This record gives sequence, C-alpha cells and structure tokens, in this order.
Amino acid sequence: MINKATTLSVLRQYALFLLQHKVEDFVSPDNKPATPPTLLTLTGWSSRDILEMLSAEPPQALTARARQKLLEPKDSTSKADPSVAFQLVTELNRLKKLFLGFLPVYTPDVAVAINIVHETDAFFFELQAQCFRVVLEDQQKRDNELQSAMKIAQIGSYQWDIQQDIITFTPQLYQIFGLEKEAEISYSTIGNLVHPDDKERFNQSVQESLEEQWPLDLEYRILRNGKEERVVWGKGQVSYENGKPAYMQGTILDVTEKRLTEFEVQYREAQLVEAQSIASIGSFDWDFINNTSSCTTELYRIFGWPKERALNFKTFEELSHPNDLEKVFQSLHNAMTNQGPYDCEYRIIRPDNSQKWVWARGKVTFDKAGNGIRLTGTVLDITERKQAEEEINKKNQAIVAAYQKLEGAQAELKTINQGLENRVKERTLDLEQSILEQQKSAEELRLKNNELEKINADLDNFIYTASHDLRAPIANIEGLIIVLAGMVDQQDPKFNKIFDLMETSISRFKTTIKDLTEISKVQKDIRQDVASIPLSEIVEDVLFDIEELIRSSGAKISTRFDVLEIKFSRKNLRSIFYNLISNAIKYSDSMRLPIVEISSSQEGNAIVVQVTDNGLGIPEGKTEKIFSMFKRLHSHVEGSGVGLYIVKRIMDNAGGKIEVESKLGKGTSFYLYFYS
Repeated sequence: MINKATTLSVLRQYALFLLQHKVEDFVSPDNKPATPPTLLTLTGWSSRDILEMLSAEPPQALTARARQKLLEPKDSTSKADPSVAFQLVTELNRLKKLFLGFLPVYTPDVAVAINIVHETDAFFFELQAQCFRVVLEDQQKRDNELQSAMKIAQIGSYQWDIQQDIITFTPQLYQIFGLEKEAEISYSTIGNLVHPDDKERFNQSVQESLEEQWPLDLEYRILRNGKEERVVWGKGQVSYENGKPAYMQGTILDVTEKRLTEFEVQYREAQLVEAQSIASIGSFDWDFINNTSSCTTELYRIFGWPKERALNFKTFEELSHPNDLEKVFQSLHNAMTNQGPYDCEYRIIRPDNSQKWVWARGKVTFDKAGNGIRLTGTVLDITERKQAEEEINKKNQAIVAAYQKLEGAQAELKTINQGLENRVKERTLDLEQSILEQQKSAEELRLKNNELEKINADLDNFIYTASHDLRAPIANIEGLIIVLAGMVDQQDPKFNKIFDLMETSISRFKTTIKDLTEISKVQKDIRQDVASIPLSEIVEDVLFDIEELIRSSGAKISTRFDVLEIKFSRKNLRSIFYNLISNAIKYSDSMRLPIVEISSSQEGNAIVVQVTDNGLGIPEGKTEKIFSMFKRLHSHVEGSGVGLYIVKRIMDNAGGKIEVESKLGKGTSFYLYFYS
C-alpha cells in the first residue's frame, strides 16, 4: 500500500504531468473549454489554474483556498443559489471524469492509479462540499430578500399536494387572492375564484400540465372578494412519484396594473397609428451620432420599407430621388447650420420602384458645442396633393391653350362669317331664282298631272268601253258559230277541229275582256270597302270557288294564321288569294301532287302573308317579269298573263308590296307585306 503522503505526492506529480504534456487535451478535448462554467463564475479559476495549484500544494490547502474564494464578495449576478449548486456538482463530476481519463497514459501501475483516483475523489468531494456550504449559509439571507422582493412585486409561491389536495401559500398569495391566512386552500378554492370566462381554459391548462408533464404557464383573471377583477400570471412545475403527479410548485404574479398600463399604452399607440394612418403621416427620431433611428409604422408604410430596415444616411440617400437629393441634403444642412427647422418637399423611390411625394418637417437637437446630434420630425405623404397640383397645372395649361385657340377660332370665325354673309347673299339670289323656277316647274307638273289624270281617265273609259262594246260582237260571233255548227256536217274531222279552234279563240277573247275589266276596277277601287277581314274566311271563300280545280288536281291546301285578320278591301284581298292559289295549282308539277301552304305572321309594323307551293318554279332571273301585264312563262296552261299584274297593282295601290322566291323544279313562295 502507498501511504497518504506518497499519494499526495503522486497526485501532484500527475497534475504536473497533465500540465506538461496533456493540458491542451484536458482543457479542450472536444474543442470546448473543459472548465465548468459555474466553477469559473464562482472562483474565477480555469482548469489550468486548478492543475497548477494542485501540483504546487496539497488538495486540503487548495479546497481551503476555494472556500475563501467562494466567500469573497461578488456582484448580485454571481451569487450562489440552489440551481447553481446543482449545476456546479454536475460540472465538477464532468471535470473529474476528464481528469481521470488520462491515468492510463500517465502510469500502468494499478496501485498508483487507485491512489490517484481516491485522492481525486476526496479533492472534488471537498470542493463540492465547500460550494454547498456557501449556498446554505447564503440561503437564509436570500429567503428574506426574496420574501421582501415578492411582497413588493406582488408575487407569491405555492406548493400543491396533489394527492391530499392541499395548497400551501406564501403570505403574498393570500393577499393577491383576498383570502384569510388561516383559510384552508384546495384546488376547488382557487377554481371558484377564477373568472367564469377563464375557468374552462384554467382547468384545461392544469389538466394538460398534470397529464402531459408540461410546465404550467398561464395568465388568467380572478374575482377577488367576489367582485374585484384581477389579472394573475401563474407558473408551476409538477413532480412525480411512482409515475403519478405528487406535487406542483410554482409562483403566481399579480399583473393587473401591468396589463392596465400595457393596455393604455397599446391603446394610445393604436390611436397614434390610426391617426397617422388616416393623415398619411409618419414620425421618426434619427440619432446622427450613432446613425440609428426609430420610426413609426406609418413611416415604414409610406417608404415601403420592412420594419427591420433602419433610417440612416445610406438608406436615406438610397430612398431619395436622385434629382431631389441635392435639395434634401441642402435643406438638412441649412437646418443644422442655422439651427432652424428642417422643411423639405421631395420625391422618394420605394423598393417596388414606385414614386411618392413627401413633405418632411423636423427639429434638430444640438449639443453644447452647437453640433447637430439628432433629428426628430414627421413625414407626410403628399402624393395625392402633388398629383392634384399637377392635374390643375395641366388643366390650366389646357385652358390657356384652349383660350388661345378660341381667340384664333374667333378670328377665323369672323372671317368665315363674313364669307358666309357674302355667300348667303349670293345664295339668297340663287334661291329666289330657284323658287321662281320651282314655281314654274310646279305649275308645269300640275298641268302634266292634270293631263295624265285625263289620259288615265280616258284610258279607263277606253278599256271599259272597249270591253263593253266588244262583248256584243263576240256574243254575235259565238252565236253565228253555233248556227254554223248546226248547218255543216259534224262528222267531218276538219270542220270539228276548226270549230274547236274558233271556240278556244272566242273563250280567250272573253277572258281578256274580263281581265281588262278587272284592271279597270282595280285602278278605280283603291280605297273602297276597307274593313277587318278574317283571313280564314276569305281563303275558304276562294277555295269554295275553285273546288273543282282542287278536286281534279288532288291538291292539298293547308293554312296557319298567327295573325287572324287584315284591314283591307274584301274584293281586292279575295282577288289576291284567288290568283295566287289558283296559279299554285295550275302551274303544279305533273310528277307530284300540288301542295299549297298559306300562313300569316307579324314582322314589325307589317303583316306578312306567305303562299308557298311545290310547283314548277320560276327560272332564275325571270321572277320580276311575272308581274308584267300579259306576261306568261308557261304556255301549256291557259291564261291571259294579267293575274299577277293585278295582284301587284293591288298591293302597290294599297301601300304594300309583294316579293317572290322560287327555285326551278322545287316550287315558289310569294310574300305579301300589308303595312299598318
């Protein structure tokens, strides 16, 4: 066995070895200082210091020096407390492990190594004990100071025995909750004091802290004495026994006045922000010496800056428009030189390259030597005002230009008026001459109209007289032919053919005379017997007259009248339908049965009657010729060629019109437009 004296010598030799060979690894094995932070704080020694002292003197002397070092007066931030003591123990154990980690390198002698281990344990144990003694000696003093501080700060501590449901308060908590000091306190006691609106959140937070092992950190309201509302901030930590929550320890701070003050400050700040936002005005405080600043939210909005950007000479120069930069700094120079106000209107370029006009005003603060040290002021967004001024200037310029144009126009108008007066005089003479010529032409036209009316009357009389006077001779000729037919041999085919031709010619002659009579009537009876005529009634009347033609041809007639009545001359309307329907059947295609569709509809201010057939159709380019007098396109059907002429004449005389669409071999559609 190696005796104690030898052990102390061996330990000192080991420390000296570490200093000479391995101190770098000992001090920084993982690129971090090996000296415990708490030990460094309490003693001011480093690992090298400890090794050097250990190599020069016994561990007992070193621990005594450590105790003396620990008891030296220190500032409030380095005073020992329980948490520091616990951390110190942990760090000392870490240092001991590092210290002993180099034994295999130092000596292969097991006995020497064991003695070093024992001596090292004794040394570190004594050093730890000295730390704890310092903590215990100072604890009572700290408790007294803590109670006083807690009373001033309106903060108290508690311990909740969760299994027994007993809560122990410090005196300050009785006062905060308005409870008697002798009162027994349980969880329900506190729960009954919690504000009803916060009770659910309070219970949920406590429950989560117990179940999830989370620290309790909650701000809530209580009703002290049943009516006085207070705001408290509670914190707590749960300790467990056998996996179950056993105790909760923590603090409760009365933050009512703080919250009221914060609310008032926030309210005033919100009012200021709102006022600045409404007025588009921001404020700033610029420290020239440190080149730092503080700005309001509205100023950041005007500048388009993020709130982390500072106002300094560099950012101010970047912000100002290049064309206004000289004016801005000149205004600032004048304010600092003359110790007067800072006042400048200039443009800024925001980070998004948009431009704004601002009006900056401020006051420079000077030191005793007369040097400007800070600028405090406001920035007003005057972009809209500048835009309005620019718009007004443009309008003023436009008004001036318009006025100048007006003067020029007035001079030009004067010249034009003079020219117009001369032209009016000339035109008046021309107009007087024209009126005389028009009067002369009107008189000539009246005479020609009278002449035409006389000619038309003579023509009507001629047609009427001719048709009337020709009836008797035709009747005589027809009678003579009948007599002659009885005198000749009717068995002779030649005579029969001649008699048939003569009868056909007489029939055509009679038809022509009848058509001429109808034309004469149409021209005379333009506005006679006008009344509302039901279309179905007039069509049925016509179909009755041509019943034999319909039957023999097998024609199919269909009607669809969306407009039921037309105000028109009955006999003229009958003549229109008679000619159109009979023509549709007579000029049908022999390869198919005739189909005639008759309909009416309203189009604007006109009633449109449509008559459509599936007959032979009209060759392209000849549709207009069918309305000429005595014009026929098909010779295989008997007729005089005046039917469609009569229809068109009736429609023209009544102020209407007729249109036709046709496709050869497909059929024809006639459209009659009756205008109201």
